[in-house]
Amino acid sequence: MFTIPVTGLKSGWTEVKDPPDWLAARRLTPKGIMQKIIGIVCVLIGLWFLWCAYNVDHSVGSAFSKTFTGSALGGVTHNVVAGIIVGGLGAFLLIWKGKKV
Repeated sequence: MFTIPVTGLKSGWTEVKDPPDWLAARRLTPKGIMQKIIGIVCVLIGLWFLWCAYNVDHSVGSAFSKTFTGSALGGVTHNVVAGIIVGGLGAFLLIWKGKKV
């Protein structure tokens, strides 16, 4: 239970027992806040994997590998796949609202 000041009617505080439904629906619970934090971290890790893949793809060793074998290094493929999976998971956690009770 919390109290809010009433302005205009009379001075003092009045008790409000339940918040309005629209306010309760928008309020984040500790579980929801943790979900958002984990989602942001996953998106950042996914972007880091993609950045690493870009750097490996443009390295001198990758240029030699492409010259002689015609394909990129395995690390590029692994980093791209990991970046897409982890970044997608993070985006899902940021968008998903969870079960409505």
